[in-house]
Amino acid sequence: MSLAHDTLNKRTWVGTPKGIVEISAQNQLILHDETEGELPLSMVTDKNGALWIGGHEPFSFRSKIKKFQSGVWTAYQLDLMGYPSTFPYAIGVDKDNAVVATLTGTAVHSVIKFSGGKWNEIALPAKVFGPRALGLEGDKVWVGGTELMRLNDIQPVVINMPTDNPGILSIAVDRQGYKWLGTTQHGLIIYHE
Repeated sequence: MSLAHDTLNKRTWVGTPKGIVEISAQNQLILHDETEGELPLSMVTDKNGALWIGGHEPFSFRSKIKKFQSGVWTAYQLDLMGYPSTFPYAIGVDKDNAVVATLTGTAVHSVIKFSGGKWNEIALPAKVFGPRALGLEGDKVWVGGTELMRLNDIQPVVINMPTDNPGILSIAVDRQGYKWLGTTQHGLIIYHE
């Protein structure tokens, strides 16, 4: 369901419904079943080698963001943080090693950032629906869903796309600053400021 590579410790993480699989540099497989029953929707490793997972429990319809570092799990229950019935579809690490996640649900449309030991919400433009994809570029946070948005400015900006509601599911930012957008409606869209 999701993948992350830890370049610091030379290991790859694979998220499955049965748990998280760690593949070492020596190709040893270790199953971490503490997440069994959760769907690992998104994964990333930070610059210290910690694994971050955006997971969803389909039977309780609750989600959490979990951190795994040095054999210890830390969980942040999203409904207890004011984000009920939400999906953490994308998670990333910015240039300052802060974790950023998109949250989408029935009544939740948010982007949150973990920095300084706490979660804070990043302002979105008014009437935004479905933030799902995430791309990080320097100080800029790119979020996709029903539209493409650039955050972390004084005022968030919605980018005019060549079509209404492209359904952006994924964002990759290359070294030249091009944003590669995987969409449900229009295939691949390449955007550059």
